[in-house]
Amino acid sequence: MNTFASGSSKEARALVLALALPGMLTTWMLNQPAILGQVSADKNPIAAISDIGLTVVNQNISFDARASYDLNANSNTLHYTWDFGDGSNSKATGIAVNHVYTTPGSYTLTLTVSSTKGSRRVSKVLNIVPQSTSYDNPYASYKANGVPPPNSAVILPTPNDIPSSQVIPTATATTPSLSSSVSPALVFIPVAVGICIIILLVALLIMNRRRHHKNV
Repeated sequence: MNTFASGSSKEARALVLALALPGMLTTWMLNQPAILGQVSADKNPIAAISDIGLTVVNQNISFDARASYDLNANSNTLHYTWDFGDGSNSKATGIAVNHVYTTPGSYTLTLTVSSTKGSRRVSKVLNIVPQSTSYDNPYASYKANGVPPPNSAVILPTPNDIPSSQVIPTATATTPSLSSSVSPALVFIPVAVGICIIILLVALLIMNRRRHHKNV
């Protein structure tokens, strides 16, 4: 879809094809064992840690393991063990837990998901900072209505999405320019080649007649 500055849009089949082909190729490659390898699935559950928000010192941080699951049994029977990595007693159990880091630094968060068939462990490094990072607002100078300030260096395209049924054809008389007319050289070259071929054929005909008279 091509979207113009005025908000109108037109279907772009070339863009759809350009976006679809890489996705199709990626999907094909992910199903090729010779490219990415192949491993047989075991009976252990899958351990997964959901997205973690701000990791600021002395603030309560929430951890969630609801994305974990068991292929061979009901996921409700899984057991979750957390190790927050900031002390020997820094552990908790449960699918969703909270923890407070009292000192800035890097800590390794470890989640172990267990079932009757086995267990699996996943780790993630957390950077605990003294305060949250602030960024300058790139849109601070924009107007309250959301329209950005004009930029003389940028020329926006003019939309033209009028259906073809509403277009009124017009005929205009134009005088062909010299550049659009046929070049004299393009006419002379084929004529010259034709003349040369005719001369060559006549010369060959004359030579054949002379040889014939000599043989007689």
